[in-house]
Amino acid sequence: METGDSLSSAPPRLPRSPRFKKLALAVLLLWLATWLRFHHLGAQSFWNDEGNSARLSERTIQLILEGTASDIHPPLYYLLLRGWRELLGDTEFALRALSAFAGLLVVPLALAGNRQLSIVNRQSPMWLLVGLLVGLITAVSPPLIYYSQEARMYALLGLLAALATWLLLRIADCGLRIADHRSRITFMTAYVLTAAAGLYTHYFFPAVLAAHGVVVVAIAAKDWFNHQPSTVNPSASSGPIVHPSASSGPNVHPSASSGPIVHPLASSGPIVHRPSSILYFLQWAAMMAVVFLLYLPWLPTFLANVGGGGAIRPSLLPFLADTFFWLGFGATVGPPTIPWSFVALGVLLVIGLVFNWGWQTAVALITLLVPILFLYLSGATSPQYFKFLTAVIVPFALVVGGGWRVPPDEWRTAGKTGWLLPAALFLLYFFGVSQSLHNLYNNPAYARADYRAMAARILAENWPDAGIILNAPNQWEVFTYYHRHGAPVYPLPLQGMAADAVAAELSAIAANHDRLYVIYWGDAQQDPQRWVERWLDEHTFKATEEWVKDVRFAVYAVPDAPATEMETLAAIPFGSAITLQGYTLGETTLAPGEIAQVTLFWQTAVPLAQRYKVFLHLVGEDGPPVAQRDSEPGGALKPTTIWPPGETISDNHGLLIPADLPPGSYTLLLGLYDLADPTARLPVAAETAVNNALPLAQITVIRSP
Repeated sequence: METGDSLSSAPPRLPRSPRFKKLALAVLLLWLATWLRFHHLGAQSFWNDEGNSARLSERTIQLILEGTASDIHPPLYYLLLRGWRELLGDTEFALRALSAFAGLLVVPLALAGNRQLSIVNRQSPMWLLVGLLVGLITAVSPPLIYYSQEARMYALLGLLAALATWLLLRIADCGLRIADHRSRITFMTAYVLTAAAGLYTHYFFPAVLAAHGVVVVAIAAKDWFNHQPSTVNPSASSGPIVHPSASSGPNVHPSASSGPIVHPLASSGPIVHRPSSILYFLQWAAMMAVVFLLYLPWLPTFLANVGGGGAIRPSLLPFLADTFFWLGFGATVGPPTIPWSFVALGVLLVIGLVFNWGWQTAVALITLLVPILFLYLSGATSPQYFKFLTAVIVPFALVVGGGWRVPPDEWRTAGKTGWLLPAALFLLYFFGVSQSLHNLYNNPAYARADYRAMAARILAENWPDAGIILNAPNQWEVFTYYHRHGAPVYPLPLQGMAADAVAAELSAIAANHDRLYVIYWGDAQQDPQRWVERWLDEHTFKATEEWVKDVRFAVYAVPDAPATEMETLAAIPFGSAITLQGYTLGETTLAPGEIAQVTLFWQTAVPLAQRYKVFLHLVGEDGPPVAQRDSEPGGALKPTTIWPPGETISDNHGLLIPADLPPGSYTLLLGLYDLADPTARLPVAAETAVNNALPLAQITVIRSP
């Protein structure tokens, strides 16, 4: 047989169907969404609220219900996490995986929502492109990815909101066909259960239901004013139902001009009956009544937790700009860092609304704006509440994706070059998204507070008589997730305590320990008078302090008795106004890991307008510091600008001897420098001063016992 005959006899290669292409694109989007949500999922430590989720999910179902009754969140997420940990364990990765899967499922719901609402002919390549964009915007959404990597309920909130919205549209779709009576009942049941689940997941879910109510009213009003007949003869038309407003206008896509435009909520199948607008509204009211009955057992708890004082709201337009920026790029970038991406997002929103106005855009806009306005009217306008808006990620993607759906006539007539503008806009937008995701995964500035590292440091030091103080009681869950044994933990219940009671509690704690690790968080809310820190600075010696994101981690040495008198008189001027009257030293023979204790007694002759920092340097024979401690007097609670002239200021400082410091003799130096300029040291009027630093003592470092 000839070669040519062999080739000619081969069966022709069948072209791949459009359905195969859609499926392939959906699989690629889901793969991308999966990778983004599970990438570095367990890399960061839990933070406070995640620790609350982790520890609360350890309890029995009864205790979870009791615990959430006094919490600011309802119980469903914690109950799901309780079962989830039984399957996968309690590591950071395992517990966050529930949110990751919830955030992943939002992507197919975005694709389904776009398909359900699309006014573009579904055989057109344009519909496929728009669906791809909507799915891509959802898949790479920085806020959705962030909360898909957090052991909290916000990804689940987004999933239930997207699912409930899709079910609502499916119910409206089934209402067009009597043949879908069973399907309508099925979708109505699923909607009721989803809505109830949303209410039991987060107290913001009523905003989603309010948006659905507006959509239902819009559907009913639209049908009412269009005077659509309540019955349709099935033999009267062999084609699809044509939307009454689809005969002209920007909703008609050029690729769909050869055929009628399908009703946005219509599906294929025999159309024999359309319920009246009143009946449709009554169906919605009946569903809401059932949802209310399902939620009734928790309603008193809901009412007790959502109360608040008067709301202080900013102007609406800046608030909307902030929320749309957050929806587009999350919280790991700011408008100044990606200005052109923000502009591109704004233009895409305008295009999606102005040039694509129609039923899809109206429904998407309602489900987007109503929850945002709900947030605004409630007064929850600070960025810490934007996480509630995971509930509107899908309608946001639908509106932004509409920026490509129906371009203006000028773009269309420009041929291929007419697509350059929307393509450039989307590229700019996704550039900003990529910057946000890069920061999320790689920039330490946007990492969560590292309680894991703090607990590991305490464990590694293994100080025998240490205690741990948490100034905010709601740190206990996250810290004890990592700190399971070792030094005792004291969560101080500061709310409702008087200063004397706090001092008595701290005195009792300090009496049992010679070292205290203190984790400060939320001082402005938890301890606005700084009672804990003031007592510790008066009675102990702070050796180290560092910020771990929004948490301060400090180490204090507890003396046998605080120094109240000067052991060494000095009367040494520092600059023209400040005098070191004297000082008291603790032990001068120390082992690595121990803390040198110094009490300084200062006085100023005149009021000071400049703030100064105290520095303690431990130096060897070669000069460079081997250890140092820099702090404003009194742990920054006694700045020089508030010193009364002529009054003695007692100032405690600790200096941690490094664990790897070789044994030997070292000099302890003291000085003051300008807070704004560390190189500007105050001159020291003493013969022994070295480089404007006063030698206080020789410290002998010995080998660890």
